[in-house]
Amino acid sequence: MTLSNPIKIIALSTVIFFLLSSCSVENGNSNASNSVESDCLYNAPVAIFKTVKDSLTNYQFEKLGPNKTLESFLLKNEQIEIIQNGCNEISQEFRFQTNSEKSIVDFATDIFNSFSALDPSLFVLNQFATEFQNQKELIKTGQKVQFSDIIYLKMDETPIGESRMIRILMTSEKN
Repeated sequence: MTLSNPIKIIALSTVIFFLLSSCSVENGNSNASNSVESDCLYNAPVAIFKTVKDSLTNYQFEKLGPNKTLESFLLKNEQIEIIQNGCNEISQEFRFQTNSEKSIVDFATDIFNSFSALDPSLFVLNQFATEFQNQKELIKTGQKVQFSDIIYLKMDETPIGESRMIRILMTSEKN
């Protein structure tokens, strides 16, 4: 499912820039302590919600390895985790433990709109919410789809007791 409307392409290109900026491009800066990262196209991912961490409940940001991070917090009673990987390919996995009964796409739209309302620097996430709705009929739970020229998207959900885990995976690779 690639986009054909030029306005959508421009809008999603902005979003892609945001996605990639969380894993900044390696610029040849190499030293012994960065030997693993120096072989990568991208540096280690950085926190997406750092600018608003003081307004989030239980905010944490951890490095899980040289090219992997975990960011977690509570927002509107939703437990949120974001796992980012970056080296030569980039992926961001948003995990939500929720009691919401909304469809997976409607939930994703609402939560990304909530993200974008936290701070002007996060407004670009509103464009993901808009595209989720624009592509609603094409997004199928559990199936990876080409969301743009360079982003593949997969949404799925798993029951957890009385709640469910919703996962939104965005990656630069097809597999």
